[in-house]
Amino acid sequence: MFTGIIEDLGIINEIKPDSQAFRLKIKTTLPLSEVKKGDSIAVNGICLTVTDLTPDTGEFFCDAVRETAMRTTISEWSRGTKVNLERAMSANGRLDGHFVSGHVDATGRITGIVKTGIQNTLTVNFPNELKPFIAEKGSISIDGVSLTVAAVRGVTLEVAVIPFTFEHTVLSTKSIGSRVNLEVDMIARQIYHMLKTMGKI
Repeated sequence: MFTGIIEDLGIINEIKPDSQAFRLKIKTTLPLSEVKKGDSIAVNGICLTVTDLTPDTGEFFCDAVRETAMRTTISEWSRGTKVNLERAMSANGRLDGHFVSGHVDATGRITGIVKTGIQNTLTVNFPNELKPFIAEKGSISIDGVSLTVAAVRGVTLEVAVIPFTFEHTVLSTKSIGSRVNLEVDMIARQIYHMLKTMGKI
């Protein structure tokens, strides 16, 4: 479980696709002395398991299976790609963002980036099947960043990003046409599923 509050901007040092998975080596400034094999780290909002690590070089390794790659932007990554990193939340930590599982629902595409004063407004197109779960003032994770939906128009949403978040995440590297990983609010998803099961919708 994650919060969508990004801890570090990592760099893909190596990515090796094979028939079953993508093998990743990621450089980070996170304290890897506090990380062990089997821990979960969200990489651009994707929950991945640490398979090995070298604290001396500040690198950790993880695998992403083909199913994960099909639902996310992993296939577009290459050596040098910057990625948002967040370790799993601790039970005694503060929940500063919202509950994020790291299970990406789909990818969206940025269709607008407008700077007004200190605010950057991002417009993102999303798949139609996500419409029931995206509401104005609701939460959404974009590349692992916890954001509040400012507006929804059809299959387009807007988020207003403060300077700190914009500058300290990969959102500052995006341009019109960039694909991003989307995870809807898990509470909205569960309520929708419950109501649908009960025949209320």
